[in-house]
Amino acid sequence: MKKGKEVKIVFSEDGHRYESNTGKVCVSATSVVKKFIAEPFDSDYQSTNSAIKNIIGAEEFKRLRREAGYARGKLAMRPPQSFLNSLLPEIDAKEFFIEKNKILAGYELSGEMGTEFHEMMENETYERGFQINGSDGKEYKVIEYIKENDNETIESNLFDLEDGCYPELLLYTELENIFITGQADLGFIESKRKYRYTDIEDYKTFKNMGGWGSLFKYKHPFNRFDATKPQKTAFQLSIYQYMLELAGFKPRNQVMIHHKNYDKNNFDRYDLDYNKKEVEKMLKIVDREYGKKD
Repeated sequence: MKKGKEVKIVFSEDGHRYESNTGKVCVSATSVVKKFIAEPFDSDYQSTNSAIKNIIGAEEFKRLRREAGYARGKLAMRPPQSFLNSLLPEIDAKEFFIEKNKILAGYELSGEMGTEFHEMMENETYERGFQINGSDGKEYKVIEYIKENDNETIESNLFDLEDGCYPELLLYTELENIFITGQADLGFIESKRKYRYTDIEDYKTFKNMGGWGSLFKYKHPFNRFDATKPQKTAFQLSIYQYMLELAGFKPRNQVMIHHKNYDKNNFDRYDLDYNKKEVEKMLKIVDREYGKKD
C-alpha cells in the first residue's frame, strides 16, 4: 500500500460491485474461488437438466442417462448439453419452457430470499447490541458505525479495528495489481495477551447442502479438493482470514452456519479449515493475470 494514501473500499448492492478510491480494480473473494471451480454453476444448463428430469420423471431420466454412458458412480460425469438436446424432441415444447422458466424464477427468488435473510440477521444483531460467538461462547459488543454507502471499509488499516463483533465486515487487502475484497457476515475480534484473534461466521441458506465429497474438483493446482458447497465456503472464509492475517491478526475459527428454510432458529454449524497455502496461491495467480491485462 502506498504510504499516506487512505484506502477506502465501497460496496454497492446494485450489481454487487466493489470500488476503491484509488481506481485500482477490486476482485471479490467469491469471484476468486469461482475462477478455480472446474465446472461452475450454469443456470441455463442446470434449469434445462432439471426441467427435463421433472417432466419425464427421475427414474426415466436416470435410465436414459445410464444408457448414454453417464451413469452415477465412480465413472460418472455431468451429461453434456448434446445429451439434453437429444431428449428435447420427445418433450412438449410449451411444457418444457414453462417448467424451465419456473426453475429459473426459483433461482432468482432464492437469491432474493437469501439477501433478505442476511439483512434480517444483520438488523437483529445491531438491535440486540451484542452477539454470542458460537466458537468460544462469549458475548461480544456489536460495533456499529455510520455508513454512507451500502457498505464500506471502517478503517483504512484493518488492525485499527477495536475488539468486538462486526456484522457484514468489509475486508480488503491490496496486491500488486488489484484489491481483494469481501464481506464477512460476522467478524469477531478479541485481544488476548500479545495477540489479536479473529473468528468469522458466515450464513448460508442453501436449499440443498449436498455432500462433503464430489466427483467434481477444483482446477489444478487445487484439484485435490472436491467442488462442494462446504469447500467453496472454506476457501471464501480462508480468504477473509488471510486478509485479516496480513493486517496483523491471528486467525482462530471460521464457521459456516447453514440455516434451513430461511429459519434463523433451524441451523447447523460447521467448523471449516483455514486453507492458507491454497489461498496464497489463488491470489498470486489472479493478481498475476490482472497484471497481464495492463
